Amino acid sequence: MPVKYLNKTAAIVFLAIMLSLFRSAGAESQDKIVLQVDTTGTIAKIAEDNGLATEKLLKGLKLRPDQSQQTMSQAGIPLDKVQKAVRKLKVLQATEKAKDWKQIVSKFGLWILALAAATLLLVRKKVSTKLRLFWLAGTALLFGFIYGSDPNPMGTIKDAIVLLGKEGVVFPPRMVAAVVFLLMVFVSNKAICGWGCHFGALQDLLHFIPFKKFKLPFWLTNCIRVAVFGSVVLLAFAWGLDWVGEIDPFKLFNVSNWALGLAGMIFAASILMLSLFFYRPWCQLFCPFGLAGWLVEQISLLRPRIGREGCLKCQKCVGVCPTQAMKGIYHDKKFRADCFACGQCISQCPAQVINWKHQSSRKELK
Repeated sequence: MPVKYLNKTAAIVFLAIMLSLFRSAGAESQDKIVLQVDTTGTIAKIAEDNGLATEKLLKGLKLRPDQSQQTMSQAGIPLDKVQKAVRKLKVLQATEKAKDWKQIVSKFGLWILALAAATLLLVRKKVSTKLRLFWLAGTALLFGFIYGSDPNPMGTIKDAIVLLGKEGVVFPPRMVAAVVFLLMVFVSNKAICGWGCHFGALQDLLHFIPFKKFKLPFWLTNCIRVAVFGSVVLLAFAWGLDWVGEIDPFKLFNVSNWALGLAGMIFAASILMLSLFFYRPWCQLFCPFGLAGWLVEQISLLRPRIGREGCLKCQKCVGVCPTQAMKGIYHDKKFRADCFACGQCISQCPAQVINWKHQSSRKELK
């Protein structure tokens, strides 16, 4: 274990925290939604009173453009339907207003570059422990402490579910972001998680500290993650609750305006402590994107491939893999555990028969 690199890495993370104190970004919040609905006013007046475009309200109410000067009674629209349509539009408006679109676009641009670079390193077998340490520190610094907690892969999936369940609203940009993240997984396994996720990077860094390591069985981790995902959906649609938002560990990166309550701080600290012994406990046990990404990962184009011809059957790749992924790949399982593209199996294979590639030949394991 190259302990000498940990001091340098810790210094980089400390610097990141100091830099983040000068950021003005805080946790995303939406103002309380206040509805202004006058039952005697026209549809156009209701839209104006609520700061909405008349055509959008008409569309939400499924009315024709020529009905904009009608009242609710004249249009045959009940009050509750108008209130619901106005609220949905105001929620969308508030959500859009809360976004820093230049920052979001630039962050996704950097993510794409990082994914391309990481994939190239994996394909060329250039991944080393030293490189991983500095890359992970850079990921936590850039995508976390400098850019802030949002957007992030987990929040993109979770927030879409909560917004739909609580308000019945689909925010198109968030859906596009979710598709982009999942396409990244489809192209290069979970390289976006292993090389671009800021909270994942913090957990990964802590896992390098020399403590006894444990691997949880995949059936257990995935069952817990499915249960967590199911609870997110159930509570959002049944009661409009977002319990993951209350303990969201990504909020740690908003140092200048911490939004974590006591429960959230205890949970985040527990996850980071567990990272000393278990590889990425948040990712394997709780992350909604982790589950969605795992499903896509099963058909990823680029992923670890083991050459049967030349394989020494030493199973060192299984041993160095921090999850149960290589065990599933080695034994040619149809569904394997999460592979976070750490590259350990590639760099530690004594026969150098493991490659990050697209297709397997008949002489290679899938």
